[in-house]
Amino acid sequence: KRVHWWNKYQNAFCVFGHYSIPYGQPHGNGSTFCVDYGVGKRWTERREGKADKFTLKLAAFRWPERVVVFDEGAKKSARLPSWVREGGVVIDVHPTERDWKLPADATPLPSFHVTLIGRKAFLEQQEAIAVVWDSVRSRLPLAPQPEFRDEVYEATDEDRKTWFLHIANQDEFQSYVQELTSILDDAFTRVIGGGFTNPQTDRYFHTSVANNQGGDPLKSIGSIKRPEGA
Repeated sequence: KRVHWWNKYQNAFCVFGHYSIPYGQPHGNGSTFCVDYGVGKRWTERREGKADKFTLKLAAFRWPERVVVFDEGAKKSARLPSWVREGGVVIDVHPTERDWKLPADATPLPSFHVTLIGRKAFLEQQEAIAVVWDSVRSRLPLAPQPEFRDEVYEATDEDRKTWFLHIANQDEFQSYVQELTSILDDAFTRVIGGGFTNPQTDRYFHTSVANNQGGDPLKSIGSIKRPEGA
């Protein structure tokens, strides 16, 4: 009998296979990742007449980027989203620093992320989301790998300034958040008997990299709009 050891494993990051992930969903807990997407059984899809857009895939794992690259060319992040009380549903990202040319009053943030669903969506369900999130996190589909533009943009709100990177594949993130919202709605209904809706359907996805607040991420500008020309 196979034991789902990967859900409790906490040690050096481990990539494994031979478990043939159903429906393309990851097995893992942040310290593990299964890269077996069942390509050995792709013949069953061909038998049904499929010639492309296969569910069963061949995948490669890029380290240390933690990016999964599929045989049809798609790239997904192997980092699972997290729910953070102060920030909503976020996913860690690691943009490659180029010549960002930050001004003297800019302090780089200690880490970088993309906010998928803002915290305001959970204001009335703070306690419930903690329980719901534990029930769905390991079953979430892979998030898109962000495609960052080289240019750093500046947002201003009175005396606050935040410098951020534009994400080019906005449509992929919109589709992913729609899927994530549907999963959370189903989980909320099952766990607490009430659904979930995301009021931020037109969210602009970006990654803040610095601010003029000493690098405190909680003091960055949250309501950043898409810049002209991006």
